[in-house]
Amino acid sequence: MILKGKTGAGIKKESIWINRVARYIVIDIHIIHNSSGMLHFFLLDPKGRLRVQFLKGNAKETIILEQKGGSIGTYPGELPLGRWQAYTVGLSDKEEYSIIDYEISIEPDGEINHKNYTMLGEERWVDYEKEDDILTILFEKEKKSNSEIRWYRGDLHTHTTLSDGHMSPKEAVSYCEDNGIDFFFLTEHNIVHTGYESTKVLFIPGIEVTTFKGHLLMYGFDNFPDFFECSDFHSKFIYKLLEEKKKKNFITNIAHPVMKPWDWQFGKTRLDDIDLLELCNCPTWPPAEEANNHAIELLDLLWNDGYRIFGVGGSDNHLKPEEKYEGAERPSLYADPSTYVFCEGLSESELLKELKRGRVYVARDLRLDIRISGRHTLYARG
Repeated sequence: MILKGKTGAGIKKESIWINRVARYIVIDIHIIHNSSGMLHFFLLDPKGRLRVQFLKGNAKETIILEQKGGSIGTYPGELPLGRWQAYTVGLSDKEEYSIIDYEISIEPDGEINHKNYTMLGEERWVDYEKEDDILTILFEKEKKSNSEIRWYRGDLHTHTTLSDGHMSPKEAVSYCEDNGIDFFFLTEHNIVHTGYESTKVLFIPGIEVTTFKGHLLMYGFDNFPDFFECSDFHSKFIYKLLEEKKKKNFITNIAHPVMKPWDWQFGKTRLDDIDLLELCNCPTWPPAEEANNHAIELLDLLWNDGYRIFGVGGSDNHLKPEEKYEGAERPSLYADPSTYVFCEGLSESELLKELKRGRVYVARDLRLDIRISGRHTLYARG
């Protein structure tokens, strides 16, 4: 079956029917024409479970959905017969650039060439039998990958080929293992990793909720932020998430808050709902220096007004180590800048707890040796 049409900033919904039993489903996505926009494609099965997430950035255009495996971003499990729901939406810097003509082929038991796919890794963060929502993340938050009490180095804002990054999950794992990176939050645009490669580095599912009016990084959530029925995703959905935060207790981080054209424009944001502010974003991109300096000034103002929002860094890296942005002197790399968090052992729950407490610093090209000592004197009156 073929889905062919045009999508833009609004979410477009279409029904498709799977009428015969299949071992797998092959999906080919082709962009016929667009300006600078990227196509989002999502597929939900008849039980309302999110089975396919796709962003045409640097992802391969062919996806395979299987019962026990499949491409990155997919959700393994049974392939029920009946009506499936497909959602498409254009994503760009500005609304006028988001119009995209596309053609999507969806074929049960279609022809397979495994070279066309980037497959899920060994670690799986979803389980079809335990699902109770559109997509529930079953990450082991309490499991410690390291028991040492120390500063841990990592990156809070990253991209891979699941969205618009140039490095595949395997390449990201190799780079982190070779360069002393302890933890790595996976923050793709409106997409959540459903599993990853097995590695000693702590890779953690996150998301960068990406709208025309700003980007919100989220960590520690259990369920996919369901925006499919939102009437105005780009204006209202962020406020809905910040309201949900009161009950669900995930952590929020405003990405590149004053870096145009991706600066934060949600003027009614309650600052009590924000935990972190990205002070240093993508520092090797030439225009970033001015924006990062303004972000530091913004945090100074917030602290002077009594808000305890803590500053962090994020590489926001989209490139491979041998690549540079135009006009840049240095390549863009994961964990540049590095965010250091002091933890009593390395786990997602420990990282989130200490990020909220502000036991964190941001650095480039150095690592601080922080030691605090003191003496207490008791005075008594008699």
